[in-house]
Amino acid sequence: LNEREVSVTGLAAEYNVIQIPATVVINDKVYKVTTIDKNAFSGNKEITDVIFGNNVTTIGKYAFSQCPNLRNIRFGSRVKRIGSNAFAQCTKLRNFILPASVRHIDARAFCQCPAVKVIRINSTALNYVGKEAFADSIVEHVDLFDSVTSIGAEAFRNCAQLKEITIPASVTEIGENAFAGCSGLTSVNILCDVGLLPEGAFADCANLTEATVAAGSIPARLFE
Repeated sequence: LNEREVSVTGLAAEYNVIQIPATVVINDKVYKVTTIDKNAFSGNKEITDVIFGNNVTTIGKYAFSQCPNLRNIRFGSRVKRIGSNAFAQCTKLRNFILPASVRHIDARAFCQCPAVKVIRINSTALNYVGKEAFADSIVEHVDLFDSVTSIGAEAFRNCAQLKEITIPASVTEIGENAFAGCSGLTSVNILCDVGLLPEGAFADCANLTEATVAAGSIPARLFE
């Protein structure tokens, strides 16, 4: 990457537990490991656990997609961006904690991860949740902080176990069908401008019985 940073491109051997170091020594020089390259571990059938070093800031697109036995990930303290499809279709991936540093979760980053029930977002820096970022999972609980400004189309589509959601006042953009098909959703608290929500934002949410807004009324188009 530059004279002081390197990226991880893949593995020369097969391991179950992958520990990404904070630094590596090459020719007696110390380099920070800051990036996981795109497709670096995509399709790897051996990996069960990934531990990221504290200098990793970017996880590239498709970096760990379709790793069928990946169960546990532990992010380092400096991760800022999780690329598109980075962990998509990791069917055994369990609950995880996103650190305070995360700013961007790109499109389909955790799409079709059916074993994920709880997403703990400790980040007050997170401002972007991309298209289909968590779609088709059984996530039951998600906290969105006031830093979030953009929620992509179908970001939480078909999260059938999601029971309640608060859309923070900071949100200025919400894509179509962001919460469509969340059949277990019973309560929605809309703190942002309700006029920002597109038609069908909560379509096919059959059990949604409580929706509150900070101001104004709730248009019927949100549920159509």
